[in-house]
Amino acid sequence: MSLNSWKKEYYVGRVRTAGKGALTAVEHSLKKWEGLLPKNLKKHGVHISHNEVYNPETGASFPIDCTSCALCHSTIDKYQTIDCNECTITHATGQRCDGNNSPYSAFLDHSNPKPMIKVLKKTKAYIMKEAK
Repeated sequence: MSLNSWKKEYYVGRVRTAGKGALTAVEHSLKKWEGLLPKNLKKHGVHISHNEVYNPETGASFPIDCTSCALCHSTIDKYQTIDCNECTITHATGQRCDGNNSPYSAFLDHSNPKPMIKVLKKTKAYIMKEAK
C-alpha cells in the first residue's frame, strides 16, 4: 500500500472538476477527510506529517489544504482568489472551516479529521435539503 493507493481510494477525480458543483465538491471533500481517519491512513501505510498525507517509505506527500479542497476550488474567482464567504460550508453553518477553534484548525493542531467530517456531513445535509 502507498500514497497512490490512498489517493485512489480517497481522492478520486480532479479537484477542479469536483469543485464545479456544491454536492460533488462536498462529496469529494468528505471522501478525502474520511481517508484521514487513522484506520484508513494505517491501511495504506501512510500517516499525517506537517498537515500532509506522508508515505515514510518513499518520502512522497500530499497536502491537506486549499490546493486539494474541491470546496475551496468552487469559490475561486476570476482573480484566482478563494472566497470563503461563498463556500457551501459557510452557507450551511454560518462559519468558515478555518480560523481559530475551527474544524480545520483541529486537523492542523491535532491531526484530527473528525470535526471536518462532521461539518461536511452537515453541509451535505444542507445541500440535500435545499435541493428539495
